[in-house]
Amino acid sequence: MGVFRLKREYKEILGQIPKENFIHLYESGFDLNMKKEYGWKAKGQRLYDNKSGNKKNKRITIISTYSNQTKHLGSRKKLGEKNQG
Repeated sequence: MGVFRLKREYKEILGQIPKENFIHLYESGFDLNMKKEYGWKAKGQRLYDNKSGNKKNKRITIISTYSNQTKHLGSRKKLGEKNQG
């Protein structure tokens, strides 16, 4: 079965579900110690970085949901180590 055919069938199935029954899920992750790989400064001037000394690669993950039916927005936040399973 081709990918385009599967996508079309998937859209047809979703089209049968009333829009008010959808729940939207969003996820974002932020590395608290993101290292700057490059930057811009006037020629001949040094570029300084305010990088933290913490090398544990702490990460925040935020997951939000929105319900069309209840108009309710929910969210959860998790602080953890990078690349946790």
